[in-house]
Order: sequence, then structure tokens, then C-alpha cells
Amino acid sequence: MWVVIVWSIWIHRNNIIFRSKVKDVEEIFNLAQVKTWTWITNKVPKTSFFYSDWCLCSITCIKFVGL
Repeated sequence: MWVVIVWSIWIHRNNIIFRSKVKDVEEIFNLAQVKTWTWITNKVPKTSFFYSDWCLCSITCIKFVGL
């Protein structure tokens, strides 16, 4: 998961530098949350939680999957 967070920060940093976007911590967090959920649901076939579950309680979802 730390890779997704660093990657999200890097993407946002590039948007600030090259596309003149404004720093937005909430956007970084949301991007990391979406990418992490997408990665887990694609890599672990037994995942059965929804994105809304992931947003509300990601620790429980990780324990459920066994990561």
C-alpha cells in the first residue's frame, strides 16, 4: 500500500509542476484510496468488499482478505 501512496503523491506533484494544478491533499488521499482498492480487488480473487466498505474501514477489509 505504501507504493500506491508514494505513487499518488508523485502523480500529484507532477500535476502541480507540469499542469499548474493546486496542491490538494484530499485529492492525493482519494487517488491513493481508489488505486489501492482497485489493486487489491484485481490481485486477490477472493475479495468481496465494495469500494464504500474500503472507504469506511479499510483495515477491516485488509484483515478480511488476509494481506
